[in-house]
Amino acid sequence: MEVVEVIAVTPFSNIELGKRKSLSIQTFNKQDIEEIGGSSIAGFLERRAGSVSINSAQNNPLQPDVRLRGFTASPLLGISQGIVVYQNGIRVNETFGDTVNWDLLPISTVENVDLVAGSSPLLGLNALGGAIAITTKTGFSAREATADLQYGSFNARKINITKGGNSDDRWGYFLAFDGMEESGWRNFSPSQALNLYGALSWRSKHSNFDLYVNRGNTNLHGNGASPEALLEQSRKQVFTHPDITENEMNTSSLKVSHGFSEITQLNLSAFYRNTNTQSFNGDGSEFDDCEPPLSEFLCHETGDLINDHLGNPVSDNFDAINNQSQRTQKSWGGTLQLQHKQSWLGAEHNFIVGADYLIGKTEFISTVEFAELTANRSTTKSGLFDSEGFTNLDTANRLAALYFTDTILLTPKLGINLSTRFNSAHIKTKDQSGQRPELDGNHSYQRQNSGLGITYQLHDAATFSLGIHQASRAPTPVELACSHPHAPCNLPNTFLADPPLNDVVSLNYEIGVGGQLKHLYHWHIGIFRTAIQNDILFQSSGGVLSNQGFFTNAADTQRLGLEINLAGTFDHWSWFTNYSYLRATFEDDFISSSPNHPLAKNGVTPVTAGNRIPTIPDHNLKLGASYNFSERFDGNFDILINSGQFLRGDEANLEAKTDSYMLANMTFNYRLSDHLRFTLQIRNLFDKDYETFGLFGEASEVLGDLDDDDTRFLSPATPRTIFLKLRFGW
Repeated sequence: MEVVEVIAVTPFSNIELGKRKSLSIQTFNKQDIEEIGGSSIAGFLERRAGSVSINSAQNNPLQPDVRLRGFTASPLLGISQGIVVYQNGIRVNETFGDTVNWDLLPISTVENVDLVAGSSPLLGLNALGGAIAITTKTGFSAREATADLQYGSFNARKINITKGGNSDDRWGYFLAFDGMEESGWRNFSPSQALNLYGALSWRSKHSNFDLYVNRGNTNLHGNGASPEALLEQSRKQVFTHPDITENEMNTSSLKVSHGFSEITQLNLSAFYRNTNTQSFNGDGSEFDDCEPPLSEFLCHETGDLINDHLGNPVSDNFDAINNQSQRTQKSWGGTLQLQHKQSWLGAEHNFIVGADYLIGKTEFISTVEFAELTANRSTTKSGLFDSEGFTNLDTANRLAALYFTDTILLTPKLGINLSTRFNSAHIKTKDQSGQRPELDGNHSYQRQNSGLGITYQLHDAATFSLGIHQASRAPTPVELACSHPHAPCNLPNTFLADPPLNDVVSLNYEIGVGGQLKHLYHWHIGIFRTAIQNDILFQSSGGVLSNQGFFTNAADTQRLGLEINLAGTFDHWSWFTNYSYLRATFEDDFISSSPNHPLAKNGVTPVTAGNRIPTIPDHNLKLGASYNFSERFDGNFDILINSGQFLRGDEANLEAKTDSYMLANMTFNYRLSDHLRFTLQIRNLFDKDYETFGLFGEASEVLGDLDDDDTRFLSPATPRTIFLKLRFGW
């Protein structure tokens, strides 16, 4: 692993790398990925990257919440997003809720992954805690043909075929086919994913050209958290089902760079992305039976009859609902960046100036269908819909920015980086049904963010760095459309009101020292403090799984942390150690809405400044070692230790945390010949039972005979899994 400094990151261009270290960066290449044998980018980062943890809220390996320094990149609406993700410089956070669909980022196409921790204005909107930048393969970086066949536990089957090459180092191409399916280790949890990828590249002495095309089609079942008492019967049990997410994505992007001279370079990028997401969630109903003489019908809490879309009262036989939605998200944009180096006023300067522009549009339609629970807690279909549960919403985002940075080498040992970025965000929401004018909104956000970084080379093996950087994010359309406490919505479906929210601003202070030695090719020790102003949180107002609620600027928050990253080699060994301590706290007193919390009074709990932010572990430790037994045989062993975390909805820290856990993994690679390799992967080697996520729910609405009044719901993590893989290369 090589650690380098990001001089400038733009939303749609390459990461520009330099020698002066001013930000905490971890870089992993395809060899690192092959060594561990991860099946997804998120899974690889969980095992290998420092300051990264995973919440398996959906309990599907392709739908994790990835946390970097306590900030999240999640595929789920309802999570406060704080990490921006780029693929070949293109922002892949979806336009509606800044969500990240990890299932549409196949690991087989990855050339490098860069983790940039800490706020920086140059990382773009939403980079409150940092950025994850993915560079994919081209015909110049991956020239061979490969075919991987993999089979594993729970009927998991995967196939990957790639072919790359170039002609006289001028034209290059790379093609990849990636498919998987599995039955899932929990009941009723099958998933399928298909991804196609192509790259066409051209190189000359002064210019580069890359055209990337991606297509993804996935069908994921993620049945989420279950009551503790149900998991005690069997950890395979699911609460209600199905919970299906279907994604279909097409992305095309273009990168062009031209060097006018050795000191001046122009970069141009453009992209178009279209993602269609359909979701189907079977859940218990929150509707009440009416009082006599209307006890055979369903009523609101006010006692008013509930009518279906035909105007008829709804029978009390319907004890469940199907939340169904479809969102079509289209985004396109580009960036123009000029880089110039020169000596000025006795110092060496690296100037970068640029502008970027993004347009995003979303068409969102949702319904709430009345249903009945079956014996295995799945839901039926009735064709009858809640007359008040229809949503037809269009949203439009327009994001623009101007940025500038100057990296100044004052002396051979002392460097300074100055950066600034002006962001302008305009978000418009429009009700298409004509029945909900309260959904119409027009919001604008402008902010200038700046940063300062200082580095000093203490000696050849150590460099000191100090940084102060600011970043921000504007509220997303989904947050603006679901932000009224008296008109809660059912995520990800029904939106009811649209009061304004403030943008979220982060200020990051960081100090560290790092470098490399003979057998320690990377070491870094640092401390940081990231203060967040006007953090946006989802506040639950009900729902069987606390999925009914609203977004609000609840409080200021803070992440205070220590990081230690070490990696080295010795003889036939290579090893790494990553440790982070993170104290993530609320910095204001406020009243948290959490009606399913067992200690809530009138549905709320008081939060005190200093309370920990739920779902974030304090301690995260990763240890790993690889050994080359011979030229043909190598092995890898790694351990992950996470401390417990408070459940979502327990902002007041009144209930017990999830248990701490230790997870061990092992990978063996044996090269049968120059063209054939066999891999054995074992995850959760000791078959530990553990959970990475929890929340509060109401089991009695669905499981009336369950002898348990506990409202704690947990997402059980995957048990021991074994994968066998054959790779053919030619």
